[in-house]
Amino acid sequence: MDKEHLSLAELSQLIKSTLENQLEPSYWVVAEIGELRLNQRGHCYMELIDKEDERMVAKLKANCWANSYRNISAWFESATGKSLAPGMKVLANVVVQYHELYGLSVNVRDIDPNYTLGERERKKQEVINRLIKDGVFEMNRQLPFPHAPQRIAVISSPTAAGWGDFVNQLVLNSYSYKFDLCLFKATMQGDQAPASIIQALEQIYARENDFDLVVLIRGGGASTDLDCFDSYNLAAHLAQFPLPVLTGIGHERDETIADLVAHTKLKTPTAVAEFLVGNLRRFEEQFLGLADFIFSYAQRQLQDQGRRLEYFGKTLQTQSLYSFRQARQRAERLAVNLEKGTQLLIKERHSQLHTLNLNWMRCTTAGIKQQQLKLKHIEKNIELLNPENTLKRGYSITYLNGQLVKKASEIKAGDELRTQTSRGELISTVTKHNPTK
Repeated sequence: MDKEHLSLAELSQLIKSTLENQLEPSYWVVAEIGELRLNQRGHCYMELIDKEDERMVAKLKANCWANSYRNISAWFESATGKSLAPGMKVLANVVVQYHELYGLSVNVRDIDPNYTLGERERKKQEVINRLIKDGVFEMNRQLPFPHAPQRIAVISSPTAAGWGDFVNQLVLNSYSYKFDLCLFKATMQGDQAPASIIQALEQIYARENDFDLVVLIRGGGASTDLDCFDSYNLAAHLAQFPLPVLTGIGHERDETIADLVAHTKLKTPTAVAEFLVGNLRRFEEQFLGLADFIFSYAQRQLQDQGRRLEYFGKTLQTQSLYSFRQARQRAERLAVNLEKGTQLLIKERHSQLHTLNLNWMRCTTAGIKQQQLKLKHIEKNIELLNPENTLKRGYSITYLNGQLVKKASEIKAGDELRTQTSRGELISTVTKHNPTK
């Protein structure tokens, strides 16, 4: 018995009509672009894929005709700053189609750029959360900033306009500050950029003591060129680098993860150069201010010490005059006492002489002669004992602190002596002392 059968064309037509009747006119589908190519007419041929845990679970061909692709791609790039490319996750509005010769495919009618932007931010936040979880997100920002950094390690492309702007801004600064720049070449955009920048960081690390900080700069460009600075590996290296890192990636609106983990983020290479010059200027102003303070303080101290010396000088002069007057008064009293003592001694000797004279009168002639001899001897002794006669013979009387000096050992260098002579009084200061042993 013959079974009922269909031709291949009939089966294909049945599938096509069934799909058209059972499916909605279009669907919004989340998928990743696996492949993307354009032909000469401007038609775009894509392969949309779906993954679970990095394992492909679905794949479907997609077409976007030239008239639609021009509008879709232009709007997508203006909104996201990126061109449609393989590896990008998109939300696409598609119409399911079945062709008898080309099989099942979808026709892309629109792509929502807001979904891609959100997906991009989601991936960016995942990297940030991972850095925070690893405890490295704020490490570089917590490093102390050098007071006056002038030895700069620069990571950049030598052909980038940003490198030239950075150098010119530093070299031609209005304060004539000198900076020691060392360029470490690196690729600053594309898939190879993170590994290239990490390699430059490793080269700087090998010469860590030669530099004060690291500057990461690039010129302007499309927002898509900044994706490499959202790399986890690059951000982790920057965050954990032992020297402060400054970024000037060259975009006013976008903020990359490299900016977030760096010690100081600035928008452009020129802004980084201005920051370094300004920092050096602030340090110089602080230094000059401190020097002025020290100079003013030293002047005040000199003035204060000058006034104190003047006061001490006047006090010393007053006390010296007072001490001199006291010493003179003591000397005068000693002179009066000496005169009184001498007169008393003379009277005593005269009394004794009178007594001897009376005794002599009673004695015999021989006794008188003998007593005369004694008398002369006594008179001679009296004359010898008279201080005035002693002084007249060239002798002197020396006093120390009002006391009669009897031994040279009582005197020492620096003592002030008063010496009484027959013609006056001398005041002297001992400068050298050689006592008799």
